[in-house]
Amino acid sequence: SMSFGPFHADLDGRFVTGANGTVIDLAKSEFDVLEVFLTRANRLLTRAAISEAIGFAEDPDSSRAVDIRIMRLRKK
Repeated sequence: SMSFGPFHADLDGRFVTGANGTVIDLAKSEFDVLEVFLTRANRLLTRAAISEAIGFAEDPDSSRAVDIRIMRLRKK
């Protein structure tokens, strides 16, 4: 498990809690992206590297799919 700011991520249980302990609802693909960021902290990550790490196919649309997951994470 890892903490970042007021959040706590349980990588084994695949859930995130906020500052007040409330579980934040994340889709599987959103948690996958978050896990990539947490386990590769302080590294430069390209869209292609993120896409590969979460198992997205290598196609032109996959980079946009990664962008959408990141946008959704930021909103939550």
